[in-house]
Amino acid sequence: MLLESAYMMLKDAAGCVLSEDVIAPYSIPAYPQSGMDGYALRYEDRRWPLLLVGEIPAGSAREFTLKPGEAARIFTGAAVPEGADTVAIQEKVIVSEGKVIIEDSALIFGANVRPVGSEIERGQKALSSGTILTPAAIGFLAGMGITAVKVHPLPRVSIIVTGSELQMPGNPLGYGQVYESNSFVLHAALKAMGASRATITLMLCFQALFVTVLGYCIGLGGATLVLYLGDTDLSPMRDITLSAPVALVVALAMPAMVLSTAILAAHPPSADADSARLPRRSCSTRDRMIWRPSP
Repeated sequence: MLLESAYMMLKDAAGCVLSEDVIAPYSIPAYPQSGMDGYALRYEDRRWPLLLVGEIPAGSAREFTLKPGEAARIFTGAAVPEGADTVAIQEKVIVSEGKVIIEDSALIFGANVRPVGSEIERGQKALSSGTILTPAAIGFLAGMGITAVKVHPLPRVSIIVTGSELQMPGNPLGYGQVYESNSFVLHAALKAMGASRATITLMLCFQALFVTVLGYCIGLGGATLVLYLGDTDLSPMRDITLSAPVALVVALAMPAMVLSTAILAAHPPSADADSARLPRRSCSTRDRMIWRPSP
């Protein structure tokens, strides 16, 4: 289920799915860039001593033209000066009395220089709609100066469990109580299905408080998917009206039994759906099977 797309700050969008193509606003790199620490020079001047005329650190805004017979000290990421077309790595250079001597017989034209747009050109598609924003993708977009993207947000899942006999693991077990385990199965299944980055909350309550807790999960918790684990009495569901775009799935679970499922109803998120009443639907015995995630 993909939620309605919205703009999100890039730093918060990891794991989300792009809902539109991202176009590069700038060329990367935006200037001829040195890929190594070394010396910038004209390739045709490599065979004789060159006059050392300056130093270009990364981030320097200094602009100058390298003349024939000259070389400049340059660092990784710095702009290659006009007139230079090659960078010799520092390990293959000897500097003596203001002269630069290249000792690299394997040096080729354009070595260690990243041309403008060699990574991506302005106006080119950077990432396609439907791409999952991995850490690498986030860094790639940030490197182009992008701060916000249009994505399908990650779901906010609430799991509501009812049952007066239930106790959460870690707490003392009273007489007549059993430990609640079905939500753990469901939580693990959600993660196995790719919801590892989704926000998942768990609420354990008495069945009589279900509607109140549901309202809390949707209204304050912002849930877009609510999973209900309860017994076979579906009476609390009959008159529920959802006033927010949210999907409600009922998973039937008898006390101390393995989780079994049936979808009572769903109101999937959409731009024009303001409210919807859940239709009634019975669950036959055939529907009560062990729940397994799809392969």
